[in-house]
Amino acid sequence: MAWAVINLLPLPILHLLMDKISPGVAYVSSIMTLLSALWCLAEARASRFRPVSLDSKSLHLRYGLSVERTIELSGIQVARSLSWKDLDARDVTRYAGFGGVNLRLELRGGEVIHLGLDDPRGFLDEMTRLKATLRT
Repeated sequence: MAWAVINLLPLPILHLLMDKISPGVAYVSSIMTLLSALWCLAEARASRFRPVSLDSKSLHLRYGLSVERTIELSGIQVARSLSWKDLDARDVTRYAGFGGVNLRLELRGGEVIHLGLDDPRGFLDEMTRLKATLRT
């Protein structure tokens, strides 16, 4: 959210400087800057109101406006905290939002996902509990 505000601070000065060179470019640049600030605000709000969640059978990944994915719990082979060795892994899908990754999921099809969560330990505990209820 702060990025949107920081992005808007120099806008009036830049607009005035560009207006002297080319008024059309100044208006296009200002409009694009405003739209990018709105996009940043929408991403931040969507991340807050649409969190990553677990239900009895699925993991729902929602990061901002652009990522919405559902993974069956039975399709997750391994879920663990990230170690420093995992940070430069190749062929990994990273869902971290505005933060860093701290959890590794290995799916049955061979796909590896790194997630950025607020409470990875609590998430792992809950996922283990839900997967145990699926087996019984």
